[in-house]
Amino acid sequence: MTNYRGFRITEIHAVTSIGDDDEEAIPAFMSADGPVPMISSDRVRLEQLKQMAQFVADRTGKNFKIVKFSAREDVGEIKSRRSN
Repeated sequence: MTNYRGFRITEIHAVTSIGDDDEEAIPAFMSADGPVPMISSDRVRLEQLKQMAQFVADRTGKNFKIVKFSAREDVGEIKSRRSN
C-alpha cells in the first residue's frame, strides 16, 4: 500500500433505509446548500450523521441502518482540461 502524507478515504459509512417499494437508498437532509447525502468518510462525520438519522427516525418512525463499505478500488480518473 502507498503511504500518503495527507488523508485518504479507506472506508465509507452510509446511513441507508428501505423504502415502501423495498428499494434501498441513502437518505439526504436539506442544508442551505441543498441536499446532503448521509455518507461519511471519518468518525467525526459519522457521529454527526448518527445523530441526524436518529432525529429523522424519531420523527418519521422509519428505521435506518449504518453500513460500511471498505473495499477501495480506483476505477477511473477525471482530469482537468484546463492548461496549467
